[in-house]
Order: sequence, then structure tokens, then C-alpha cells
Amino acid sequence: MSDTMTVAQAFDAAVAMEESARQVHLRLAEKFDAVAGARAGEFFRSLADDETEHVRLWGEIRKSLPASRLAEEASGLLAASLIGARGLLEADPAGKVESLAQAVELVRNVENAELLAVFRVLAIELVPDARRREFLDAQIQGHLNRIERFAHGLGS
Repeated sequence: MSDTMTVAQAFDAAVAMEESARQVHLRLAEKFDAVAGARAGEFFRSLADDETEHVRLWGEIRKSLPASRLAEEASGLLAASLIGARGLLEADPAGKVESLAQAVELVRNVENAELLAVFRVLAIELVPDARRREFLDAQIQGHLNRIERFAHGLGS
């Protein structure tokens, strides 16, 4: 991915990133199905479901933008956010995880890179309606809070 991209390419990259994060969560669910009374597998699957919802939301937002906006160059901040988050997901991070504590730390890293850097930048830059931005922000915060509650329950 180059340092410059159109807004449409940024959406494509964000969707691909959401799909990659979904795959990470599903791999972790498989690895840890039998841990913590199956709570771990269920938790990681719920995160994968969230990623599916994020893809749906990006599709809605993209459809609401005029073709002229989609053809514009994405901001440097957005491009850099996507490149950074993608780099974290490209190296099969779930394959390197050996413990539930490592899995939770990976999820924190992925979600912070993905959600905070990309989700919020996309929302701030490309969603004109303030109420819709607030809704997206609430979605982000709820997702991150669930991860922290799960980690706290494990003693992390």
C-alpha cells in the first residue's frame, strides 16, 4: 500500500483490515475454545462478529458519499493509520500466540491500531453527521470496554 490513496481505496483498505482482524479473532477463538469454561472462545467470536458489523457500517458510509468525494485523495493521517494497522495484521499474529494472556494482549494491540487509528480517523474525516460520528464513537468505546472487562476478569 502506498502512502497516497483515494478515499475509496481507504474504504477498501479499512474493509480488508476489518476482515483480517475478524480472522485473527476467529483463530484465537479456535485456539482458546476450552479455556475459561469456553468463555474465551465465545469472547473472541463476539469480537469477530463486531468486525462483520464494522464492515457493514463502512459499506453504509461509503454508499452515502458522492463519487467525487470517493475519488479525492485520502488524508496523510488516514493513509498512515491504515498502513500501520495493516502491518500489525499481515504477519499472522494469531499463529504466534501461545497463551490466553498473549491473545488478550494481541487483541488489545489489534483493536487499538484498528479502532483508534483507523475507525476514528475514518469517522472524523468522512462522516459529516455529528450524531452518526457519536454513534460510531460509542461503538468503538463499547468494543474496547468489552476487551478490557474480559482482560480484567482474567486478572490481566
